[in-house]
Amino acid sequence: MNELNGGKLDWNEIREQFPISSNEIVQFNSGSSGTMPIAVQKELMELIKTMNAMPPYEALDMWENERSRTKERIASMLGVTKEELAFVRNTTEGLNNVLMGLPLKKDDEVICSNVDYPYPIYSINQRVEREGIQKVEVQLDLMQNSNEEIVEAYKNAITDKTKLILLTHMTHREGHILPISKICDMAHANGVEVLVDAAHSFAHVEHTISEFGCDYYATSLHKWLNAPHGTGLLYVAKSKIPKIFPLSPSDKKQNDNMVKFEYIGTRSFAHELGIGPALEFLEITGLTAKQEHLHALKKYWTDKVKNLKNVQLHSNTSQDKSCAIASFQIIGKSAGAILNQFEKEFKLHLKATGYKGEVGFLRVSPNIFTSYNNLDRLVDAIRITSN
Repeated sequence: MNELNGGKLDWNEIREQFPISSNEIVQFNSGSSGTMPIAVQKELMELIKTMNAMPPYEALDMWENERSRTKERIASMLGVTKEELAFVRNTTEGLNNVLMGLPLKKDDEVICSNVDYPYPIYSINQRVEREGIQKVEVQLDLMQNSNEEIVEAYKNAITDKTKLILLTHMTHREGHILPISKICDMAHANGVEVLVDAAHSFAHVEHTISEFGCDYYATSLHKWLNAPHGTGLLYVAKSKIPKIFPLSPSDKKQNDNMVKFEYIGTRSFAHELGIGPALEFLEITGLTAKQEHLHALKKYWTDKVKNLKNVQLHSNTSQDKSCAIASFQIIGKSAGAILNQFEKEFKLHLKATGYKGEVGFLRVSPNIFTSYNNLDRLVDAIRITSN
């Protein structure tokens, strides 16, 4: 299955490994969650059977070496050590461990931006309300701002009270890729730590935490890795681990250990073991080829609709600014109405999104189970709806 015709991947064979590819409704919302290929599903089912055939915590003990090997594989991909990683249930949980656990005092400042995901912002707002810290929100225009202007916007927001920047690598609305390394370098030069929201990054675009140079990083593994649902990852730089209070308090003897972020009570340990098979499935394509294919899928449909009357793209589709995700608006029609029409009339599942107080738009996030025929259906629907 790995190669066909002179070393080229057969993406149709890859696609057939995903049961969702045969669904009547085409899934264009991998940005919310991916789905598992058959091989990962089968392995997960066996793991669940094992966990239910013995005392669950004995299963966890039995699987500890495999969990460690999985962390080691991910650590190698991200250029860090496994001792700096913890399995969490999703990006939000990972981010909140840092946002709620970082020691801050009244009037300390945390910088975020208008392009960040709402839920970590809610955490900052809670600390503003409860502890009197200050939220500083940077305003970005991703279709207009250059990378240099984005870096400068964050720099201009820093004061002598700034302690942390919450930074999104790939925005959830438009799929825009921000210049993380440059912002981290600038922040550290000003004595400010950086937390990276990488919900849409891992197994989607090539990057390493070591290249970013960030202090904290969280991602979801059930999105673009197509791992079991409810699996995510938290990174904390080794020197920072002791000072972060976990969301769920644990024994103080684990204060210097990332395991303190995993002490959340009984959970589905089998799902964490399912991350390994998902990593093995990624090896079939490799991340470089996968990223190139996802970008090609996005370019295919955006190139066909970008000049249509009444259609406006909300994403920069160049290869250095985005990958699979892109968004569009049909002028004069509400995003919610289009979403419902696409689902009912055209059997296409998209995501309605936008900014508060502004006109909404539709996000399209294909995956490696998406075919060009699927994209043709999307293009036809946009053409019909925009006339």
